[in-house]
Amino acid sequence: MRLRSVIKTRSPRLLAFNGKTAAARYFDVPTAQINYGRQPDTIGRTVVYVCASTSPANEHWCCEAWEELARINKTRRAGDVLM
Repeated sequence: MRLRSVIKTRSPRLLAFNGKTAAARYFDVPTAQINYGRQPDTIGRTVVYVCASTSPANEHWCCEAWEELARINKTRRAGDVLM
């Protein structure tokens, strides 16, 4: 999978999936097994988040995971350590 290769090569500090479907496909699990927010596993050093899809078709959109991701990203930019 090309995405897996790019993540391993680039090793970003943060990765966000826009919706459970994308994350489920990447991790090869049913969407019911995916929760919003920070995921318990990393991809190498990459911290993974799953956020609610921003698609207009998503009638149950919630912003909590996106807000958490923004706070973490801002903290990391300030040089603080995540955890």
